[in-house]
Amino acid sequence: MSHQFYSELWLATREDVEKLLRTDQDGLQQEKKGGKSKDKISGQLVTMYIRYRELIRRLALCHDQVCQYQKRELITQVLNCAIGRMLEYKRQLVLYQNTESVYADDVLIPLKLTPDDIGWRKPSYFVTDRQSHLDARKKYINDLIRQKLASAAPQDSRRNSTVIPSRSESEGKMSRKASRLSPRVTEGEIEVNLNLPIRVESPEEAAARIAREELNSAILLIQSHDRARKARIVGAELKRTSDYKKKLANGELVEVKHDKRTKVKAVVTMQKWWRSYATRIHLKERTDRLEAVLGMSIPSWKPHQVFDRDAENFKRIQSMQPVYAAATLAATYAENARLHQIRGPGLMEDITDEVKEWFLLWYNELGFFDAYPSALAGGSILIATGQTRTPEEYHMEQMRKAEEAKKGKGKAAAAAKAKPKVKQRGDKMEEPNTLKGLREANDNFLANWSLRDETGNPHQREYLDLITDKLSYELQLEIREVVDELMRLELATLEAALAKDEAESDGGAKGQKDQKHNKGTNNKKKNKDKAKGTGKAGKKKEQGPTPTIEELFTELVNTGIIREYPDVKMSDWKGDVSYQNTEALREFREPRNCLGDVVQPIMEYCVLPVGSKEIHQVAPLVRSVSIVGLPRSGKSFLVNAICNEIGALLFDLSPKTVAQSYRTKKDLEMLVGSINKVARAYAPSLLFVDAGHQPWWKKVPPEEKQNNPKLLAGPLTKLVKGIRPGDQILFLTTTDQPQKAGKGFMKLHDKFILIPLPDYNTLYLIYKELLMRYHGVDRNFDCSSLASFSVGLPLEEIRNAVENVLTVERRISLKKRTLQPQEIIQYLISNRVQTGTKEYEKLLKWEKKTPLGKRHSKVEAEERAALGGKKMQKVQERQK
Repeated sequence: MSHQFYSELWLATREDVEKLLRTDQDGLQQEKKGGKSKDKISGQLVTMYIRYRELIRRLALCHDQVCQYQKRELITQVLNCAIGRMLEYKRQLVLYQNTESVYADDVLIPLKLTPDDIGWRKPSYFVTDRQSHLDARKKYINDLIRQKLASAAPQDSRRNSTVIPSRSESEGKMSRKASRLSPRVTEGEIEVNLNLPIRVESPEEAAARIAREELNSAILLIQSHDRARKARIVGAELKRTSDYKKKLANGELVEVKHDKRTKVKAVVTMQKWWRSYATRIHLKERTDRLEAVLGMSIPSWKPHQVFDRDAENFKRIQSMQPVYAAATLAATYAENARLHQIRGPGLMEDITDEVKEWFLLWYNELGFFDAYPSALAGGSILIATGQTRTPEEYHMEQMRKAEEAKKGKGKAAAAAKAKPKVKQRGDKMEEPNTLKGLREANDNFLANWSLRDETGNPHQREYLDLITDKLSYELQLEIREVVDELMRLELATLEAALAKDEAESDGGAKGQKDQKHNKGTNNKKKNKDKAKGTGKAGKKKEQGPTPTIEELFTELVNTGIIREYPDVKMSDWKGDVSYQNTEALREFREPRNCLGDVVQPIMEYCVLPVGSKEIHQVAPLVRSVSIVGLPRSGKSFLVNAICNEIGALLFDLSPKTVAQSYRTKKDLEMLVGSINKVARAYAPSLLFVDAGHQPWWKKVPPEEKQNNPKLLAGPLTKLVKGIRPGDQILFLTTTDQPQKAGKGFMKLHDKFILIPLPDYNTLYLIYKELLMRYHGVDRNFDCSSLASFSVGLPLEEIRNAVENVLTVERRISLKKRTLQPQEIIQYLISNRVQTGTKEYEKLLKWEKKTPLGKRHSKVEAEERAALGGKKMQKVQERQK
């Protein structure tokens, strides 16, 4: 696809952003008025949430495939704010519906969307913009681990190199007869040259030679066995024929002679049955070919040329993005130098003259100078925009204060003014920062991009006018800071000269004393601050040099706290979403999540907020998440997938890992300090605890007392409470026994994600994917019965069952003997694979004890009671 396609897609998406902004603003105004039912508000929230999800998917695609750097900056701003706004709607939905999963079955139909249209697409800049940094970090960690293993168990140098034995040595070891055509050379005839160096193989060459030898020996073994098999078949046939002839000759067997009619009838019967069988096979093959052409069957192998070509195009465009970015930065540096040289001096003179005029205005009107605006307030920008008070306003303010002092109503007036301000704050609803960011990005587009004709820029080069405008604004701010410092010094000089002139006159002595007094107090404060600073510096010197971030990083890698993780993605998580939970909630039935529903909270709480600093600053803060599920349910897979999706640095704080190097409270305090520094320096970071219930165990088992897991509770709580917006740090735990933990475990975590048992929809897809890989399996295989039987079984056991049933021998015989569902069912029964229904019910009971579960149960009970009362009223009315 070309640049033009993605540019048009961005323009269409931008129009949808503008429409969504209007709808969002109208929703805020209606929310101020109130008066809506809970169901109507919840429906509007779900609609806005779904529309933002669909918008984020398109924006992420545009950002991944647009090369123009300035346009990508604008899309990034829109994308970050859209993700933050979507997460805000998710938080409101959780408060209204009291569930972590959003069920939008009834909303997708009027919006004409499918679940695939709102599927999750992570922005690639979470990882691609720092891919080289991630690769270097991974290599550094692996090198440190390799060095640690090498120092712990040094290897013999002989293992790293293989000496090839000489010909005489190899011939001495090998005992085989000499050939007549090539007689063996005796030792006396061999001329030994001791000066020749011994050739030493490298480990790679030795491995290649061993692989070749093993391959050749395997081929020879297969050939010899195949020849023996054919010889046995021929020998058995010859022996059978010989035995038959001997029995006929000895009279043991009498050859039966059939009538010609009987033979013809038998031949006709065999031909009839064979032709009917061949016709059925032919018709089935023709039907299979037709279904394959129409795309109605699942092929065992799909050509990957189209997919590979699309993937190459995507990667090619993404590889071009750094080139465009470098070109834009180079143009920015050149333009910045030019503006500093051309516009800098004149701009400084203009700002200086403007401030000096403000000085003269105050001095001519009142005879003194006003306070210079602070840097935090804006400095000389307030003077240029006229936001500072004028001499007339100052004079009126002094007169008003004098009148109030005379009447003694200053406090009452201040209190009367404070009351309406409070009411105004209550009437006004603050606009979310995400909505402000979206509006600013939209205004930026309207101002700089709406009237721009891009047909003259087919190669998507940078626009110098945008660079110049941006740098001119930054140059003005930079020069204003310099001018503000100079003008503050000049103002101090003028005030000192004015104070000196007033001191010479009769009325200026008092002002001079006050000024001297203020100087003295300021000097005392400075001396105190200096004394405090020297004291702190002295304490730091006594403590010794603090370790650097790199040293702390190396220490954490060597102790096993920082480790690498396998390369898996969220797209590898197999599972279907639920389609009837909306109806279940209306009928007060307990909704049942599917495995595909797990992706939603994982993306919203663990991936999207932590992947970008801008999103983490504006999105609702989620410090800690716990993934709860049965053993072998995929908890570790989800943790590794989260790390890969955001390129996170993984800190393994499991009790077993920590207990190896940190056993005392002092050691744990040092560990917390090191993690705080390294996690923020290498953000995004993931603080992971496997078996997260152990630090809050109600009763520690005897076999776990050596790890002292309860000692970790305090440091982990301190780490979680220290997470702030913008840190890009997430505390993540996995557990299969949360009911054994105390209340501290529940209080520490903000969100709980429960992995459900494998459901029918997911199992049907899994069986289809596993079985349709084999060419001999019928394309209309009955996967429905298998999925119904396997509900609740671990997916790992199902994969093992399919692999063990479809062995090489069974695959060879698939053409003659088709696969039946009973074979896989029999394997599962014989291996006593059990469902975790009872254990999962315990997790469901525990989930109802969480804060969100308690609120959900309470609201459901109230709604049922209200609904029951209405039904009773209708029954009584009917009886009357």
